[in-house]
Amino acid sequence: MHHLLRFKLQNKLTTVTLKEVNLTIKLQRLLFSFVAVDVMTVQQEGHRRPNGRAVEGGGGSITPEEFADDVSTDKIAPQDEGTDWRSIMISNIVAFLGSVQMSSITPTVWPYMKKIDVTTTETLYGFIRGLYAVGNVVFSMLSGYASNKIADTRPAMLIGKTICIFGALAYLFIEVFHPIHVLLFIAFEFLLGTSSGVCSVYRTHIAMASTEADRPKAFGITQLATAAGFVVGPLLQVIFAQIGFPGWPLFLGTHFNVYTAPVVLSAVTSIVGLILLVFYFDGRMRIRDTPKALLHPEEGSSLGGVIDEDIFIQPSPQASISGSQKELPSIDWIAVVVLILVKIASEVVVLNLITICPPYAMTAYQWTSEDTVVIQSAIMGSIGVLCIVLALGYIFLKLGKRIAERSALVAALLLFLAFHLITYPWGFWPSRIDYQHVKGTTPPSGLAAARDPALQAIIAESLLPNSTIEIVGCNSNFEWCEVTPKVNIYLFNAALIIALGVGWPLIQINLDVLYSKVLGPIKQGTLQGVFVAVGQVLNIAGPLFFSKLYTLYGPRVLWAIVIAICLIALTVFVVFFKRVIPWSQRKDVQAAESGSAHLKTLPMPTATAPKRTQVGNVSTSLHR
Repeated sequence: MHHLLRFKLQNKLTTVTLKEVNLTIKLQRLLFSFVAVDVMTVQQEGHRRPNGRAVEGGGGSITPEEFADDVSTDKIAPQDEGTDWRSIMISNIVAFLGSVQMSSITPTVWPYMKKIDVTTTETLYGFIRGLYAVGNVVFSMLSGYASNKIADTRPAMLIGKTICIFGALAYLFIEVFHPIHVLLFIAFEFLLGTSSGVCSVYRTHIAMASTEADRPKAFGITQLATAAGFVVGPLLQVIFAQIGFPGWPLFLGTHFNVYTAPVVLSAVTSIVGLILLVFYFDGRMRIRDTPKALLHPEEGSSLGGVIDEDIFIQPSPQASISGSQKELPSIDWIAVVVLILVKIASEVVVLNLITICPPYAMTAYQWTSEDTVVIQSAIMGSIGVLCIVLALGYIFLKLGKRIAERSALVAALLLFLAFHLITYPWGFWPSRIDYQHVKGTTPPSGLAAARDPALQAIIAESLLPNSTIEIVGCNSNFEWCEVTPKVNIYLFNAALIIALGVGWPLIQINLDVLYSKVLGPIKQGTLQGVFVAVGQVLNIAGPLFFSKLYTLYGPRVLWAIVIAICLIALTVFVVFFKRVIPWSQRKDVQAAESGSAHLKTLPMPTATAPKRTQVGNVSTSLHR
């Protein structure tokens, strides 16, 4: 009897369970019917969804990625649609202040070292400048990596400005602690390089705070700020030169004079920068121009295309989305390497022009120290004006939309190459470089005459502190002067102004813009740090290496090396021209090649058994 009752009870329970399952299926169908109706309504009305994106009207379809992007709140980093001009302006103001302090400090370091200790050698100065580059290289990469980790660039910039203040204090106390003045010089240069490296993340912020469309304008403003700083800095130094030495007393035995005024200015501008960064700057990494999110039915997660740690997050291998799905294209490392090669070529050119051109021009054209200061100031002023004009063109004339980044880079490399070809000491130039002689007198006829004891005695006398004798020409230790042709002075200076005034800003603006676009929607801190570090690595041993080659062989070998590097960079860039394109264009090309630029719509539920999944924090049952 009880067996019969038990059988009837089990049958009843089974019937109830089947009814519950059928009811669940019906509820799921009803739920997805409402979703489908809502989606169709949104598509027809062109309604704007909560994430701020407008849906195409008239026959469009909502993809699983877009659906997940709307409902998910678990983002790796926040997303913004537009350019954050306020933060870009603040970072460029900080960059301008940094440019002012650097352009006013750099010319004073070597004279101050000689003022403190007349026995200071060029080798020591080169070593100290190398420490600046070391600090810049190491901490530009570290700050980029750390900024990626915390998804914020402001802490690094705050730390960099604080370090700059400590460096300025070390410089101020050099005259107070004279016995350890070399150590204080070393500390100053290393801290200054560290500060510059840490603050270099502002370039990352500009790249991530601007959309692709606005990025040329954003970096144009950056170039304008930097160029303006390099014009203002020397002008301030001319004003500071009126103060003299030892100057006005400050505190604890320090003085405000021609040598220390720039570092006092740097401390003040750093404090101003700190105030701007604390109260007006938003350094959080927000991804612009991102790919749409991907819904992972198996894992219950959504990836909004926000990529962490300089890598792209790919769809889960377990994800099953109806229709063909093309993975997001990863970083094109070939394009990255090509742009880094262009960066190296441009840095070598500038290193050669800055390190070698002043002494070379002084030697070849028989300039005195005063002549060199005046002429070089005029040249730098002309270069600064061209840089500012070009930067204004990118800001107001939208040159970034008229001139493609790749074309601009090719033009800049051609300008650098043309400068070195034009100013190379070809054999057809009629005159040779003259050896040292008293200004206004007939130069020696050759190396033997230049080494005449009587002339050497006059040259030695000119080195005395109160001597009024002015010696011009090539040092008699340089045998290459006797056989090196002298390039026309007007041609040399005109080519120099055009190469640096046009070529350098073209490289600076477009290389940064294209590099950031090639990286795509990632946190660019680490790779931007590497990009900056590559240029600074050359400044560690580059000046000593170039100076040594110039001393031994003259300009011919150096010019030949730079010409070869420019040709290699230009050739590689042209060969991989079609590869060096923005991430968004590669994504479109990849979609076009696959024959489907968009994923299919969400599948309608069927009467199969329910399958558990999770969207955001809400668990549902999906039918396939």
